[in-house]
Amino acid sequence: MTREATTQLHPAYGSVLLAVAIEPEEIGRRIRSARKARHWTQLEFALEAHISPSTVTRWEHGDLPRVKELLRIADLLDIPAEQLVEPDPEQIAIGAELKELRERQGRLEDMVGELHAALLPDSDTPPRSRRAQGGSQ
Repeated sequence: MTREATTQLHPAYGSVLLAVAIEPEEIGRRIRSARKARHWTQLEFALEAHISPSTVTRWEHGDLPRVKELLRIADLLDIPAEQLVEPDPEQIAIGAELKELRERQGRLEDMVGELHAALLPDSDTPPRSRRAQGGSQ
């Protein structure tokens, strides 16, 4: 199906297909949160959605419906479909910071190795921290 045909089905359909980058359990939590924001019980939501209460329970635990049904759910809950499936911007920022910290750690480890090799050229063993050697810091 082409992108144009996909977006004709529903304006958010294409972006929902591309945006499902989070765990199904998180999508289920978002469905539950949106349901609760409308002050609906699972039974009330099930009645509004014309589904069984056990289906609501399954969805909220991460056993997700097809994309077309997710779009219908979002409409029923009066939220943008992307809200169900797009990663949280705060989590993206945390992930980027974590990646940068790991890169810095790698560079520091390389620098320590180079320094160790320069100070002790005959040693093949990398230095260990005092704590790792049993000393106190």
